[in-house]
Amino acid sequence: MDKRTKLLAIATAVLASLFVLDKAVTALVFDPLQKLNQDLVKADAEIRKANTTLNTQETVHKNWNRVRDRLDLPRVPDAHTHFLTHLGEVFEKVGVAFDVSENPQPVQQGDFKEYIFDTKFKLTWAQFVDLLVELHNSREFLKPIRMTVASQYEKEDRLDVDLKISTIEYSPAPVKAGAK
Repeated sequence: MDKRTKLLAIATAVLASLFVLDKAVTALVFDPLQKLNQDLVKADAEIRKANTTLNTQETVHKNWNRVRDRLDLPRVPDAHTHFLTHLGEVFEKVGVAFDVSENPQPVQQGDFKEYIFDTKFKLTWAQFVDLLVELHNSREFLKPIRMTVASQYEKEDRLDVDLKISTIEYSPAPVKAGAK
């Protein structure tokens, strides 16, 4: 081999080894560094997001405490809705549909509010007896004020009933300042 061929072979070997070395350095050093930089940028973004959340945490905590305190306040039960629901259960148990055209309006009487409900419906004698038993055995305080019962002439086993019934809830009058 002449000198020129040896020189070309050495140059080719050096270039080939530089190429392989470049690929090895890129794969082992630069690619992991680039991935590491991407991970750092992603971590910085997550830290900024977490800091933003932490900065708003106090406001969120105050708002949540306000909501929690509001939920913890004693709530006055909705007596007329409970009253109508209970009456609905009683009438459903007996198998009678009753008209709920208006909400009972409370009437203040001393330390109590009385809710009066007026309804009309049709039923059989057996249902009428069952209704009286259910009203008498009711788990809630129900006070029948007026009950008008009329027989239907075309169907003697059917009755027209007009019922006025009430319930009460404890609602003390507000104490005036300075009163004992």
